[in-house]
Parts: sequence; structure tokens; C-alpha cells
Amino acid sequence: MQYQKTGLPNNKMLVNAFQSGWDRFQKQSCRQDFQEIANIEEAYLKGPAAIAKVIFEYGGDCRVISVAASLAGPAAFSECPDALLDHRVIQLAQHVLDIDADDTDELTEKMVELSPEEKLFLQASAVVSLETLGQELQIDLPEAQESFMNSLKLYGVARGDRDVFNLDTRFELAVRKARTVITIPVTVLQQTMTLKS
Repeated sequence: MQYQKTGLPNNKMLVNAFQSGWDRFQKQSCRQDFQEIANIEEAYLKGPAAIAKVIFEYGGDCRVISVAASLAGPAAFSECPDALLDHRVIQLAQHVLDIDADDTDELTEKMVELSPEEKLFLQASAVVSLETLGQELQIDLPEAQESFMNSLKLYGVARGDRDVFNLDTRFELAVRKARTVITIPVTVLQQTMTLKS
């Protein structure tokens, strides 16, 4: 796949991150039995590239490191990151990997230590996860519900008190679409959404 398919501007750091990420993504996907290269491309474009586009759209040029980390995907978010990646990309990925999204208290504590770019990365990841869930035709319901709840929690905690990146509207639309696919009791949803406010 060519970098141009990501729809992102031509920037050396982004192109390098894409090349590392796409190479590693293909290798991992081959182990997961994707049948055709088109399916691998689609998965990359709906995952790492989609997160990168949300970050670029809402964070602008000043968020190049988090866009690059998104494009690098498994080449950065790994115990063995690609040494050719910019050290700032690897550092962002390692900070994000250190977060335990299952523990709300720990998640809240760690947010204080994260940079705006790292928080934006987490918010964008949650939004893309919900958007992807809202497009699924066949799902494993318990897994989808868990993913939904984790995305709500992650977005709310990463957002904090203010919608710094103006992502709330997109997030709320993604929540609505995802809710059409899965069933979450309204009381649980309301409790989780209060994390945002």
C-alpha cells in the first residue's frame, strides 16, 4: 500500500512511521490469517490510519508525533519498537502502553502525567473504536459491550474537564452509532458518561 492512501499530508516523519507501521502490520496480519492483501489494507486504514486522521483533523500540525505514532501502529506499540522510528514516537507509544485501561483509578492518576498529544491519541483511539463498532455487521456481543464500555471510560478520563480538542460531538455521534449495534443498559451508560463531566 502507498502512503497516499492514508489521506495525510506528505511529511517525512509521517511517511517513515507509515512505512514501519505498514510493514509490521502486514507481518502481524499474515499470522492472523487475513486472506487477501486488500483485507489487510482495509484493516490498516480502519485502524492506525483512521486514528491518525482523527488526530490530524482535530490536533492539527502540532500533533505530528501522535499522528506518526498512530501510523506506526504495531511498530511503535510493541515491546520491540522499530529502532528507525523517531524517539519521540517510541516514547509516546511507551507512555500509552503503560496505562491500564481496566483500572479507572490508575487511569485517572496516569492522565495527569500524560502530554496533550498522548491524551489526544487516547481520545482519538476511543472515538475510532466506537466508530468501527458502529459499522460492524457481525459481532461477539459480550466482547463488543466490553469494548464499548472501555472506549467510553478511556475517552472520558482522557478528556478531563474540558473538550480541549473539540472531539465531543464526534464522540457522541460514535456512541450513538455503536449503541445501534449493541445493547447497553441505559443506567450503565449514564454512569459511564458522567466520567466525562
